[in-house]
Amino acid sequence: MKKIEFIISLFSILISAFCVAQIPFPAETAVVVSKAGSNSHYTLYTIPNAGMENALGFTSCATVDFSPHEVNGVGLNNVDKLLYSAVYSDNGTPEDLTDDVHLYRIGADGTYQDLGVLPVTGEGKNVSDRGYKVKVEYVNFLAGTVYNDKYIYLTIALSHLGKMESVIASRKKLLDLDADDITIYVAEIDNISSLTSTPAAPSRYYKLDISNARVKAAVNAFVQSFNDNYNNTPGNWGDKLYSASRTESGFHDIDVHPETGLLYSYINYPHPTLGGEDMVGFPIAANLNASRKAYIANPVGTITNEVPSSPLVGLAFNIAGNHLYALFASGEYGEIDLTTGGVNILDVSNIHNDGMGLMNMRSGAQYTLLGDMARPFGDIVNPVQFGTIQALLAKEGLIVNWQTLSEVNNHHFDIEVSVDGKHFTKVATVLSKAQLVSNTPLDYTHTIDRSALPLGVLSVSVLGLMSLAGLGRRVSKWGVAMMIALTGMGLYACSKSDVVNTGTDKTIYVRIAQVDIDGTTTYSKVIKAVKS
Repeated sequence: MKKIEFIISLFSILISAFCVAQIPFPAETAVVVSKAGSNSHYTLYTIPNAGMENALGFTSCATVDFSPHEVNGVGLNNVDKLLYSAVYSDNGTPEDLTDDVHLYRIGADGTYQDLGVLPVTGEGKNVSDRGYKVKVEYVNFLAGTVYNDKYIYLTIALSHLGKMESVIASRKKLLDLDADDITIYVAEIDNISSLTSTPAAPSRYYKLDISNARVKAAVNAFVQSFNDNYNNTPGNWGDKLYSASRTESGFHDIDVHPETGLLYSYINYPHPTLGGEDMVGFPIAANLNASRKAYIANPVGTITNEVPSSPLVGLAFNIAGNHLYALFASGEYGEIDLTTGGVNILDVSNIHNDGMGLMNMRSGAQYTLLGDMARPFGDIVNPVQFGTIQALLAKEGLIVNWQTLSEVNNHHFDIEVSVDGKHFTKVATVLSKAQLVSNTPLDYTHTIDRSALPLGVLSVSVLGLMSLAGLGRRVSKWGVAMMIALTGMGLYACSKSDVVNTGTDKTIYVRIAQVDIDGTTTYSKVIKAVKS
C-alpha cells in the first residue's frame, strides 16, 4: 500500500511540474522586472517598443514574490512569448558557487517555473581546503538575455590557482587576483521554449576575450572589488568566497543586437578617485572571432560615463536595433549612444522606488532599484502553423501524421522522438509540400521503421515504471487500475500544457521540427505516441 501511495505522490509531482499555465507577453513590448530597495516583491513592468524613449511610460502588470530569491538576467523569448530569468538562490552551500543560480520561466501574470540550476562551463579551477574541494566558477546572474530561443549568460571562472591557494594556506594573506587570473565565458542553452529542466552543461560556450587594454583595465577594477569583498568579509573562506562573488562591479546585463547578432554589455567599476558606491562604466560590443571559439570584446566609442554614477541594472535594444536603452539602480533611464558610448539620461523612470538603499557619495542618489530589462520581440508570423498531430506505434513502426494550416519559407520537417520528453533524437526528414508559401491545409504522413527508433524507445511503459518502483508481480489489480487512472488523470490535467495526450500508456514522445530555408528551426507541440 505504501508503494502505491509513493506512485501516487510521484505522479502528483510530475503532473504539477507539467501543468503551470502561463500567460504570454504581448509583442512589441519591452519588460522590466524590478523591486524597490529591500522589498521582497518584484513588479513586472511593460513599455511599448514605440515608446521606449519615454522614461515615464512604464506600466505595472503583475507583482511576484520571489522571496528570498533575487531575479536578474532577463530576456523575452519570441518563440513562446515568455520571460526567462537568472535567479540567485543559494542552496545552503556558500562555498559552492556552481549551483547558486537557477533559470526561471515567467509569464505575464507572474506565474513562474523553476527550470533548475544554470550550469557553469566546468572550466573553473578546483580549490581544496580541509577536505573541501570546490570549483571556483559562478554564473554572473546580472548578465543574461534571450536570442533565437537560446538563453545566453556569462560565467566567471578562476583560471589560475596560485594566488587563491596561497591565501587559503596562510589564512592571513590578502587576496590579490587580477584580470589574468580569471576567465569570463559566454554560455548558451538551446531550445529553451521546450525545456522541462535545465541541462547538466551548456549547449556551448565561448571565452570572452578581454585583451583590449581599456576593457582589461575595467575588468581589473572589477576584480579588485572581488578581492576587497573577500578580504573584508569575516568567517571561513567559503563565506568570503560567497561575498566576493556578490560585487556591484563587473558586466551588468547583456543584450544581443536583433539584426547583427553582436553581443552588447555594460561594465561598471568603482570611480578611480571617489570610490565608495560611485560607479563609472561604458558599453562594450563583442563579436565571434573567425574560428568561432571566442567573443572579442571592444569598447563602444571612447566615453567612460561618470553620470549616472550608480550601477546599470538593465540593458535592452528596441526591435529595430537602432536604439539601446539603459536602466540604472538610481531609477535613472537613458539611451546609450552606439557611436560614442555615452549615456544620455532621459529622465528618472516611473518604476517604483522606495528610497531605501545604498547612498551614492557624489550624487546623493539612492541605489534602490534592483532588477533587469528585456528587449521586445516583433509581432512575427510563425513560419508554420501546425494543425493536428498524431503518432501511432504500430507493428510496422512509428506512424506520424500531421497537418499544417499554413507555411511560409518552410524547407523540411524533422521527426524527433524521445523516451523522457527532454532529450530528442531525429529519426526522419520529410520535405515540405509547400511552394515556399501555402495558406491552405497540407497533410503529411511518414512511417519510421522500428529498427530506426533509438534503443529503449519501445521498452518504457506503466508496468515498467511499477517494476522500477519495486512492485513487480506483487502489485494488485487495483494497483494496476489506479496506475492507469492516475496516468489518465495526469494527462488530462496537462491538456493545456506543451505535452499533448494522445491516449497512450507508452512513454514515447514525438515532436516535429520545422526548418526554414535559412536553417531556422521551430518546434511543434510534444505528443505521446498511441499504441496500436
